[in-house]
Amino acid sequence: MSNCFESDVNAPMKVRAAAHIAYALHNEAEAFSNGADFNLEQAFSQVGTIDQVLGDGVVWPLLSQLDRDAEPSSRGG
Repeated sequence: MSNCFESDVNAPMKVRAAAHIAYALHNEAEAFSNGADFNLEQAFSQVGTIDQVLGDGVVWPLLSQLDRDAEPSSRGG
């Protein structure tokens, strides 16, 4: 996944966005597992920063799609 963070990477933008989101939220989850509070506002701020760095409009649509895919009706439940 680390090769998705380079500026000249040839990975699709959705892959790059997903890698950045996973890394940012992993750090929040790790802090939580070590006793810190999970800061939802900070997590959203990090996602917003990722969206700005990669180009506005990349990250939020990806997260919306993931949210729709995670709905029970889409899993046959």
